[in-house]
Amino acid sequence: MAERVYCVSSLASPEMAASELCDALLEKGLTISCAESATCGLVAKLLTDRAGSSAWYWGGVESYANEAKSKILGVSETLLADPNRGPVTAQCAQQMADGMRALSGTDVALSVTGIAGPTGDEPGKPVGTVYFGFSSSFRETQTIRLLVNASNREQYRSLFASAILVLAKGYVSGMSILDIAATWL
Repeated sequence: MAERVYCVSSLASPEMAASELCDALLEKGLTISCAESATCGLVAKLLTDRAGSSAWYWGGVESYANEAKSKILGVSETLLADPNRGPVTAQCAQQMADGMRALSGTDVALSVTGIAGPTGDEPGKPVGTVYFGFSSSFRETQTIRLLVNASNREQYRSLFASAILVLAKGYVSGMSILDIAATWL
């Protein structure tokens, strides 16, 4: 079965999306951690901009290099080295999120792996391709692939951050991330 790709060109600001996720985490008494590659710490920054963030934010790993994904998060070296799969895949996003949650012991862990450009595209994975992983102690791990439309690296990263924060709020609230992303089509 073909993988579904959700296309995104605009969303709520990343600051607003972070604020809404933080509100949901506080309301539910949940903690969160992040494993970031393509956003390289932007999601963590947004989640900690609000005072008192240590109540919900444990920390994160900026696993930009494949070696960091493998050594810190436990992502399969075989997966990362496979030219037909590699780090920009649902499997990698899932392993990153599950590895982050195992490392941190948080209720929820997020992962981001993708291509923010301007180079780095691969066959079937153009610049703007991103995979998110969502792992928790109370739901099955989920992944999603998005194709983001932006004009530069900073915009790609900002849209990646907005998207994962919006989807994470839905995930912690019991919603389907696929249903949320379908509204973006």
